[in-house]
Amino acid sequence: MCDPAHHYGNIDQAKVNEILAELKKGGATVTGNNPWNVDTNKYGIKLQGSWDSSTNTMTIAVTDKSWYVPCSKIWNEIDSLMSHISALNSAVAFAAY
Repeated sequence: MCDPAHHYGNIDQAKVNEILAELKKGGATVTGNNPWNVDTNKYGIKLQGSWDSSTNTMTIAVTDKSWYVPCSKIWNEIDSLMSHISALNSAVAFAAY
C-alpha cells in the first residue's frame, strides 16, 4: 500500500502495551496478537504492527487507506510518534498523554 514497513527500535513490552492501549483509547479497533491489525477508523487507514521481543523492534506497515490520504502524511505522523516513544524511558513514555 504505502512504502515498505518501517521499523522502530527501543520498544519494550511496556511500550507495546501502552501503544495498544492508546490506539484503543483513540477509537481504533485492534485485533490479533502480534501481529496486530489496526483499523484507525479514520480516513480508511489500516495498519499492521508486529513486535520482535528479542530485538525490542516494532514493525509497522500501512495496509490500507483512502485514496486521498498521502502515504507521506501517514508516515510523518507514525514516524514522529514512534521516534518520540523510542527515545523515552518506558516509565515516562506516555506520561505526557
